[in-house]
Amino acid sequence: MAQANNKKKIAKKAAPNKAKKAASKTKPSQAKKPAGKAKTAAKKSPVKVVAKKKAAKKKLPMPVAKKSIKKAVKKVATKVAKKAIVKKAVVKKAIAKRTTASKKSVVAKKTVQAVVKKSVHAKAIVKKNRPESKITKPAKPIVSKQVLKPVKDRNDVDKKMELKAQRVLKELEERMDLSKVKPRISVPMPQPKPKPAPPIVKLPEPENTNKEKLQLEFEVRSSRNILFYYLHDASGLEGWFADNVKEKDGIYTFTWEGSTQVAQLVAMREHSLARFQWDTEHDGTYFQFEIKEDEITGDIALIITDWITPGERESNGRLWETQVLALRHLIGS
Repeated sequence: MAQANNKKKIAKKAAPNKAKKAASKTKPSQAKKPAGKAKTAAKKSPVKVVAKKKAAKKKLPMPVAKKSIKKAVKKVATKVAKKAIVKKAVVKKAIAKRTTASKKSVVAKKTVQAVVKKSVHAKAIVKKNRPESKITKPAKPIVSKQVLKPVKDRNDVDKKMELKAQRVLKELEERMDLSKVKPRISVPMPQPKPKPAPPIVKLPEPENTNKEKLQLEFEVRSSRNILFYYLHDASGLEGWFADNVKEKDGIYTFTWEGSTQVAQLVAMREHSLARFQWDTEHDGTYFQFEIKEDEITGDIALIITDWITPGERESNGRLWETQVLALRHLIGS
C-alpha cells in the first residue's frame, strides 16, 4: 500500500512536468499561428495590437487580455460610430442649407421674372394709351436762289418816304377845297366843381379893456395834425402848457404847482386854431394858439396870442418861449 501511495505521489509530481513539457513543445507551434493572425489583425485593426501590448505589459492571463481587447475594440467602435453619425448629421445640414438656398434663389428668380413681366405689360399698356406722336423732321432752311440786294441807308429811305407823303398831300390839296371842310368840334370834358371853402368867421376882439395884446410866432417842424393835438387836447396840453390838465364839456382845469385855474374853449378851427378864455376875465380877453403854413415852402408856424397887463411884456414873452421849447422837445422838432 505504501508503494502504491508513493507511485501516486510520483505520478502527481510528474504530471505537471509532463504538462509543462507538452506545453513547451506545443507553444512554439501555437505561438507561430497567432503571430500570423496578429499580423493580419494588426493590418485590419490596430486597436487589438495596442490592447495586446498593454495586456503583455501587465502580464495578464490570456482570457483577461482577450476581454480587455474586446472592451477596447467596442469603445473605439462606438467612438468611430459616433463620429460617423456626427459627420453624417453635419453633411445632412450642409445639404439642407444648400437646398434651401437653391430654393430661395429659384423663388427670387421667379419673382424677378414676374416683376419684369408686369413692368413690360404696363409699358405696353401706356404706349397703347398714348396718342401717336408723329415724328417731324426738322424743316430744312429754304435757300432762295435770288441774290440779296445790299441794304441802303435808313436816312435815304426816310427821305424817300417824306417825298412820297408830300406828293400825296399836294394831290389831295389840288383835288379838295380845304376851305369848305368844317373843322371838328372839340367838346370839353366836364370837370368836378371845387368844393367851396368854409367861410372864415372873424372872432370878436376885446374892446373895453386895459390890457395889451402880445403876439409871438415860432417855427415848428411838425405836421398840422400832430401840432394841433398838443394845442387843444387835455393830454397834449399837459405835457408842456401845465403840470396837470383835465377837460369836461369844453371846460379845462389847469394846475401849476398846486394852484389851479379854469378856462373855457371859446372857438376852434380844425387843425388851425384854438382859443381859450379864463373864467376870471370878463372883459373879452383870451389866449389863442394858431397854426399857419407857408404856401410856397410848406413851413409851419405857431402863432400865440395873449392879453397881458402893461409892463409884463418881457416876462410873459420869456414864459411863452420856455413853454414852446418844452413843446418842441415833446414833438421832437
